[in-house]
Amino acid sequence: MSTAAVGHAGIHVPIRQCVGCRTRAAKRSLMRFVRNPDSGWRADPAARLAGRGAYVCSKACKEKLGKNKRYRGLVEVDWPEETLGR
Repeated sequence: MSTAAVGHAGIHVPIRQCVGCRTRAAKRSLMRFVRNPDSGWRADPAARLAGRGAYVCSKACKEKLGKNKRYRGLVEVDWPEETLGR
């Protein structure tokens, strides 16, 4: 089973999974958060920062992660204002 989709005209569309609700969506439609060992979690709207990334589809899914030990610090990170449409 492939983890990528093919869009119009055969263009490769990367697919990622939301860590809150486990739904799969196009990478561009999800918000990426990066975990750094020394500074905790931070938002990565451009999806360019190095480090372990977690993708979230909405603020509601981000709030669900408070009970999950792996993503505990992610709840305190603010959702970037320039991406409120995501």
